[in-house]
Amino acid sequence: MNVEVTSFVSGTPDALRDEVLEKVRVAADAESAAWFDGTETGVLTVARSCGAPEAGRVLATYVGRALPNGAATTSREDVRRLRRGGWTVTQPPPRLRTGFRSFDDDYETREAVESLPVYTEFYVPAGLTDQLRLLAYRERRFVGWIAALRTSGRFTSREQKRLDALVGPTVEGLAAARTLEGLDDDSFLVFDGHGRVEHGTERALAWLSDERAEVFVRCVRVADRGESKQFRIDGVSVRFVRLTGGPSVRYLAMLRDRDHIELRGEARLSPTELAVAEDLAVGLTLREVAALRGCAESTVKTHAKKIYRKLGVANRVELVEALKNGNV
Repeated sequence: MNVEVTSFVSGTPDALRDEVLEKVRVAADAESAAWFDGTETGVLTVARSCGAPEAGRVLATYVGRALPNGAATTSREDVRRLRRGGWTVTQPPPRLRTGFRSFDDDYETREAVESLPVYTEFYVPAGLTDQLRLLAYRERRFVGWIAALRTSGRFTSREQKRLDALVGPTVEGLAAARTLEGLDDDSFLVFDGHGRVEHGTERALAWLSDERAEVFVRCVRVADRGESKQFRIDGVSVRFVRLTGGPSVRYLAMLRDRDHIELRGEARLSPTELAVAEDLAVGLTLREVAALRGCAESTVKTHAKKIYRKLGVANRVELVEALKNGNV
């Protein structure tokens, strides 16, 4: 069976996310769309939005803290279990991974929705009346919360079905953005339309022998025909995403390193990341760190995400412990 390779025009992380957001917004005929990433405890580390500016403004105020109901709006029982540590965004209840969900999917009445702290403290100030949200995963890897948002009225079942048809491309775009940022254990390579490597991460380039490069040329040709987007090369799982921006087609090849230990390096922070980690560990806010370091708050957010993922920590308590034990 032929499988079409997911295509995106954008080739940078933020542009990819913005492109995905716009596709979600248009498919749902929504006024706005938003995406955020967060820690296992629901603390937002970065957020982006398109459409209604007020929704983006209010969402941005939650970066560095959690939404009232954690990383997902869901039933009261799920919220209670989340608070008790019964699940995290990396290991959610199965039904929360079944496509785009509306308020009606999680609650029996509208009154129940409108009594939620997350509704009164986030949705109302943002001028929002409804959502279709997805907890996005590529395999077991959480790549963010994304939603189409209404500023009036409610979503229809037809709009929900249109979004469900976009789950695959949505996840691919968010995963590609994550890989381009180098925020995960993945390594990546970017090839031109002839299978010639243009650039990639240090470890991926070191892994790319002449023999493997020849295999990639054949893989690019196969992917260009839309025949496959998943390959296995010497035990490493490789997933292709087509990038159509610029004068010619390029391919982002994402290498899943869990099967090959030589792709995985020790988690070591750069001098800048170590300095930011120490600032965060003593309780400084993102804004305070930015002022101290003379950089933009968004830059600190990016450093924080890299630090958390490199060290495998989910919150500042674990960060303090990692620094104390010298695991940096």
